[in-house]
Amino acid sequence: MDVVLCLTHDCQLRCGYCYAGHKQANPMTWDVARAAVDLAFSEPDNPYSEVRKISFFGGEPLLEWDLLQQVVTYVRQREAASARPVHFAVTTNGLGLSEDRLRFLRNENFDVCLSFDGCRAAQDAARRFADGTSSFEPTEAAVRAALAHFPELEVVSVVSPRNVRHLAESVEFLAGLGAQKIILNPDYYSHWSNEELGAWRAGYEQVGEFFLRQCRHNRPCYISFLVIKMLTKIHGKYEVQHFCDYGGRYMAVAPSGRLYPCQRTVGEDVDEAMCLGDVRQGIKRDLQRHFMKCRGACNPECSQCVLRPRCRNWCSCVNYAAGGDILQTPAIVCFHERLAIEVADSVASTLYAEKNPLFMRTFYREDTAWHDWK
Repeated sequence: MDVVLCLTHDCQLRCGYCYAGHKQANPMTWDVARAAVDLAFSEPDNPYSEVRKISFFGGEPLLEWDLLQQVVTYVRQREAASARPVHFAVTTNGLGLSEDRLRFLRNENFDVCLSFDGCRAAQDAARRFADGTSSFEPTEAAVRAALAHFPELEVVSVVSPRNVRHLAESVEFLAGLGAQKIILNPDYYSHWSNEELGAWRAGYEQVGEFFLRQCRHNRPCYISFLVIKMLTKIHGKYEVQHFCDYGGRYMAVAPSGRLYPCQRTVGEDVDEAMCLGDVRQGIKRDLQRHFMKCRGACNPECSQCVLRPRCRNWCSCVNYAAGGDILQTPAIVCFHERLAIEVADSVASTLYAEKNPLFMRTFYREDTAWHDWK
């Protein structure tokens, strides 16, 4: 089983769209972390992966750097007696990175995902320090430093009503820094006005034009919603291993040791309906089986939609957090999926008609695989 260790509820920032709730200095203990690792090694392996994944999340996980290192050391000891290798990942705001820490993460072969909304206006709109001051300059410096060690660094930008007007500018800014993997993460939990939805559409269309220019200049560029939807067009659908696995192949561990089906549902660690057990006492199997059966939205309109095989309406954590029901997809998700597919198909059709060399060798080579474009 794969686990996500939420090392702390604390963070230096107070992001306006954060789903982790109130920030508090209440970190995970070593006993909880060790028990979580033991649980991961005792549970069945993910059948769709050749590695066991241990991820670090928060709050801001680098605030608990010593614990992170201690976990890595312990996992390597457990790995030596296991038939399956371990792969590490960390999602961070970057503010706790240093050259020594970056070297450690690189030497341990971490995947590093750094949260940065882009240009100054976008970052300042929602990602400020607790005292209200700007986090733009230190985060930009962190991205530059991280890219020197991780050329394929994933930069995650949240698209929210607060910053959507700066979407295209932000993508171009991040690409200018050298980021080749840009993950646009929609804020489904805030209210979107019609004007803001219009800005979202315009921003995605402008990002599509930017992707066209990058391909025409032979500059590899991964922009999540475009690449993923292009692949669903080529393959005709999402494959089963990419569907939400709410509480199945992986779990999130709160600092308290309580288990949740996804890091998005940990929050302030008070939702009894989502708690799947505890690292010490084990998993609530009945609830786990219930969650695993509830895969795929059951909105009546979804069953008749021709886009359903290419739609990410099955993300239970988004459905629950945005609407309170893991089986009901909120309207904002439908808006996004239709928009993403429309823009991606338009861009892909243009590049295919041009037989663009970068596009063709990326999407139509014989060994193109989903793991190349996660």
